[in-house]
Amino acid sequence: MEKESLAAAFLGVVFSKPLLKALRVPDEILTIAAIYLSIIFMGVPFTYFYNAVSAALKSAGDSKTPLKYLAFVSILNAVLNLIFIGALGFGIVCSALTTVIAEAASALLCILYVYRKIPLLRLNRGEFKADMGLLKKH
Repeated sequence: MEKESLAAAFLGVVFSKPLLKALRVPDEILTIAAIYLSIIFMGVPFTYFYNAVSAALKSAGDSKTPLKYLAFVSILNAVLNLIFIGALGFGIVCSALTTVIAEAASALLCILYVYRKIPLLRLNRGEFKADMGLLKKH
């Protein structure tokens, strides 16, 4: 995983509560909101990977596949919420977990698709580094 997405996840987890305090979230919900937000931030690397692979697929002329996977995982997220929160009675923290699970599923589906169907887009281990000069330029 790219260092930037891991750094964003880490900083998000560390600063969730101070961020919510700065946004004047009521004390009654501050703790649970901070836990929820921390879990959501843990999903940032998965979102990063989905977006990166989705962009690569779109650049190769396939915009339908990432959209199909995104639709599928949106339904998966809703179903998981219905099961874990509605049927089993878990709380709001479980909603954050199902969101991260769905984000991970979308990234995994796109990556598996690339490795099965589009050999040109397969990445080798040494190709996971960002060109910092190019990133700064943009």
